[in-house]
Amino acid sequence: MNADQTSQNPPLRQLTAQEFIDVLTEVDRERYAEYYERMIDYPIDATIIRGVEITDHVKLDSNIEVALPLFIQDSAFHRGISIEGGKFINELQFDNVAINFLVISGGIFNGIEILSGSFGSTRIRGGTFNGNLTIKDGTFNDSFRVETNSSFSSHFIVKGGTFNQSFSIEGGLFKEGFLIEGGKFNRGFRVWDGTFDGKFGITKGTFDDEFLISQGSFHKGMSVGNATFNKEFLIEGGTYKGEVNFGSGYIYRLTIWDIASAIKLRIEENCRINSLQFRSAIPKDSFIQLSGQFYSLTFNHVQNLGTIVPTKLSARKTPLYPNGKQPVIAKDDVFEQGRLLSYHDNTEKPQIRIDSSDLGKVIFMGCDLSGFGLHFDSSKITDVFVTGTKMPDKITTVDKHGNKDYQQRQVGYSQIKKIYEARGDRVEANRYYAKEMEAYLSTLSWWKWNDFWEKLNLNLNKYSTFHGQSWQRGLGTTLLISSLFYGVYCWILGYWPALPIDGNLDTFSHVASYFLEFVNPIHKADYVAEQLLGEKPKINGWARATEGISRVFIAYFVYQLIQAFRKHGKASG
Repeated sequence: MNADQTSQNPPLRQLTAQEFIDVLTEVDRERYAEYYERMIDYPIDATIIRGVEITDHVKLDSNIEVALPLFIQDSAFHRGISIEGGKFINELQFDNVAINFLVISGGIFNGIEILSGSFGSTRIRGGTFNGNLTIKDGTFNDSFRVETNSSFSSHFIVKGGTFNQSFSIEGGLFKEGFLIEGGKFNRGFRVWDGTFDGKFGITKGTFDDEFLISQGSFHKGMSVGNATFNKEFLIEGGTYKGEVNFGSGYIYRLTIWDIASAIKLRIEENCRINSLQFRSAIPKDSFIQLSGQFYSLTFNHVQNLGTIVPTKLSARKTPLYPNGKQPVIAKDDVFEQGRLLSYHDNTEKPQIRIDSSDLGKVIFMGCDLSGFGLHFDSSKITDVFVTGTKMPDKITTVDKHGNKDYQQRQVGYSQIKKIYEARGDRVEANRYYAKEMEAYLSTLSWWKWNDFWEKLNLNLNKYSTFHGQSWQRGLGTTLLISSLFYGVYCWILGYWPALPIDGNLDTFSHVASYFLEFVNPIHKADYVAEQLLGEKPKINGWARATEGISRVFIAYFVYQLIQAFRKHGKASG
């Protein structure tokens, strides 16, 4: 039913606004006897206004007192209803109505129930609500607003309905609680302020646009379960004396931003969240528990003064999009009225982002973060503690031009190494030390004099033992370098080729028998030549030069081999 007609047949009966008020206040029960009935569920008569239309504006002021339960059914109010005061001693119910706009700015109510209908702009600007205000169904084609001067002594409950424009709470006192148990919200749901003495709970419902909590006092916390948030659930303020719990349901992106006071936050494994973001400070004494799978986890300009405990956290392999399609959200780094709408949300692979943050006390317990790429930029993570946890294998930081930022990668690997060193895990610390050196190597240039020698040294470290991590590679490279130098040395002495070919195995065996002596860095000068050529041979200067240079290189590779072999018996770095 819309504001121009009802579904009832015969046509609606017309009433003036004054006649409607006369029916409510029972000024002439004989004249309006058809509107008063004894209801089965009520021990008294009830006022039932059914099948009427009112073409002028209905305004109820403080002089109005409605003694009977009031049921408005199958009716249309073309120019809306304004309730500025008065007293409704019993229940007020709307069912299958069309109201152009509804404004409540005052009055005392002992229960309001909206069963169905079509509503334009709906405003609750004030009033005292001693009974529940319940929305079971209905279509709200304009915004729904609860403003500062409203006081709800009982529950405010949304069980259903379709809200085609924004739903906002701008203030008010909710003594028993605010509950959403269903409904479809096609535009933003925003809590700008309000005092919630009772529980703020969402157990069902579909939210196709942003859900924002900007301010407010939540004395018994907040719980979210089995609801669907197809865009962003954003907490950017408020005070929370009870726990904030996300127990189940689906959230495309959950953002915790700029909380002013301590918060106890729990995200349980059954809550399916695609992207989780923390921004700005996390206050002292805050305690945040996380579990489950995420496609992206972001810390952006975070200073964590509380404690964060991720438990059994892992990477979701593919993005969790509503209906299988990525929602259209504001582009990266877009600001509107000073508020950042989104931050690098689109990633091709699962990713943890840590940007300009001090993670403080974070305890990863039984987590597998190896499926995430790590974007690390200008941050501190050395206070992180891990137990039974695999950290990301690869840091994927890029600069603003999209180029690989090896300097930040080096710092990131270095800090992960220190995390493992702090808990005494030298095996993992050594592994990240090698990654740190690889990143550092990539920051150096062959074309800068100071970098040249450092890069040369690191390359020798890399190709000899992979920065001390592989004694097998060290053994192989030592034998290879030694063989090359020994081959050149023998060739200069006249043994060419010193290989087991042409059936000349005796010569090969004879030459090879002195290989280990040649490899010994402290062997006697010209000893190998004397054994191969006889006593007091005439030795080519090139042979002596080759032998001298080989001592330096072979000694270096032998040293690298020994260091790699005992890598677990020393501290890395």
